[in-house]
Amino acid sequence: MSSIAGKRRVRTITVTACKNIFERANECMTNFSQDSNSFEELSSFKEVLIEKYNKVKAIDDDLINLIEDDEELLNEENLANEFSLFFKKNMKIIEKFNNNIYKSINESQSSSLKSFSNNNIKLPPLKLSTFSGKPEEWQTFYENFECAIHNNNDLSPIQKLNYLRNLLDGKALKTISGLALTNDNYHTSLELLKERFNDKQLLISTHMKSLLSLERVQSINNISSLRRIHDNIEVQIRSLENLGIDSTMYGPLLIPIIMQKNSRGVKFDYC
Repeated sequence: MSSIAGKRRVRTITVTACKNIFERANECMTNFSQDSNSFEELSSFKEVLIEKYNKVKAIDDDLINLIEDDEELLNEENLANEFSLFFKKNMKIIEKFNNNIYKSINESQSSSLKSFSNNNIKLPPLKLSTFSGKPEEWQTFYENFECAIHNNNDLSPIQKLNYLRNLLDGKALKTISGLALTNDNYHTSLELLKERFNDKQLLISTHMKSLLSLERVQSINNISSLRRIHDNIEVQIRSLENLGIDSTMYGPLLIPIIMQKNSRGVKFDYC
């Protein structure tokens, strides 16, 4: 019986603490401002609340296994269900508030990016492409992001991170999906992305693979295919040059492969 009493005491204390944290979270939402402290404070509340909920749930499971009296067991299950409903209801309020804040920030930031002015001169809308995790697209994506977002001193790190998330997709987004929206995590996110996708050897291999897997041109009269393969070769060679790989390093090996994939009479002056 002492074990049951002890667990009930811990449960009561934990539930009370949980309710107090919800009250503080409500105060935070009422007095919310779009700065790092408010975001981090609300994020911390959520993490602690989840920990408390899991602790209460574990105690409830233990009590249900320990209690033998049917009436007492029914009462315990009612208490567990009551707390679970209370917790989920209040967590939904916080989640809804978070979603509305993120939506508001996105709309505000999207509006600010539509046009930039310098000495009252309006520039055309700025459009940034998304990055899904293709290594060959990383350099272009990051250069554009760095110019438009990273070097913009009017944006806080947390705003930059929000921009970054909205411009990522697929494997790239999964790389930083576990990080909370905080100032410190902006720089952490960039480092994680660079470590995974800014791999020089991987980029070189990707560009070489593209050169080795060029489409075959069946006829010299197929102008569209010739133009497409010409542009592809041009892009890959220029990209390799940017990585410090000169065409003289691989040209003699590549020329026979390129010529093999094309009909006779086709000549490319690259290597």
